[in-house]
Amino acid sequence: MLDNIKSVGSLAMKGLLSANAPAIVKGVLIEILHTEVLYKGRRRKVSVKLLVDLVNENASLWALFPQETYVKAMNVLKQVSDLNWFTAEWMVEAIKEDHPALASLFLSWRKAHNWLGRQIEATKKDL
Repeated sequence: MLDNIKSVGSLAMKGLLSANAPAIVKGVLIEILHTEVLYKGRRRKVSVKLLVDLVNENASLWALFPQETYVKAMNVLKQVSDLNWFTAEWMVEAIKEDHPALASLFLSWRKAHNWLGRQIEATKKDL
């Protein structure tokens, strides 16, 4: 009986998480973009300049963050059965209020938008 209750509870939580995944991922994303990262031996804030460098080098965005940050984000995404909403367009929309300069970069520079799309597709493949 207890196992059945746990199973039903687990399914309910997965359904709740899946239904609210875009909002949860948006919150995690906003939090992540407010942290400092280690880039070429220096601590830096995520900025337009940093993203321009990453795009031009075709470097991984996730490689800048501590492993626990990546794990946190992946744990949320792993609970979601349908990630069709997780696209470059969705991400730009998700960050535009808190990070308008970053969103503008992705909207106005095709190379950056394509890079962002590759980052998201690579994240999905890691799942």
